[in-house]
Amino acid sequence: MYKIFEKGIAMPVKKLTLCAMFIALSYVLSYVSVFETIAFDSLPAFVGGLALGGGYGALIAAIGHLFTAMIKGFPFGVTTHWITAVIMALAIFLYTVTYNFILKRGSRVAATIVAAIVGAFVNGPVAVFALRGALLPIMGPEGLASFTVILTVAALANIVLAFVLYFFMEKVKVAEKLKEL
Repeated sequence: MYKIFEKGIAMPVKKLTLCAMFIALSYVLSYVSVFETIAFDSLPAFVGGLALGGGYGALIAAIGHLFTAMIKGFPFGVTTHWITAVIMALAIFLYTVTYNFILKRGSRVAATIVAAIVGAFVNGPVAVFALRGALLPIMGPEGLASFTVILTVAALANIVLAFVLYFFMEKVKVAEKLKEL
């Protein structure tokens, strides 16, 4: 069974510190906005998920989205953004679990591609579908369709950059040291 955090809820101090650093980076990248609350705040969550585990990545994603929403003034309402934070956490968790599952049974290329599809699909169309009741009155059907495309492309951009960073971290042996914590 996949554990969200080792030893139940307790987090090792080093991993907690790294998680906090990824959250801080997520805050900084929340200022790099694509559209409204679509930003590069999930990039550290995707990297953190690979480096620290799915539970940590999910935590980084949720807090990172709330930072972005807060900076933008919660344009779709506080409740909508809390739900979005949960969906983003789920996207990162599923992306990490998918990557690790396929990597153990197959190739890195297959794991990368399938995990990217899962992460972008949950972060894009699934999120918009889950929030359609709140977003449809604001955006209308055409706006919602455009928003879905923008969100999915931004998610893919975050994921591609995350994989590039993570593979670079592996080359310089940083990823190994993070996994040992």
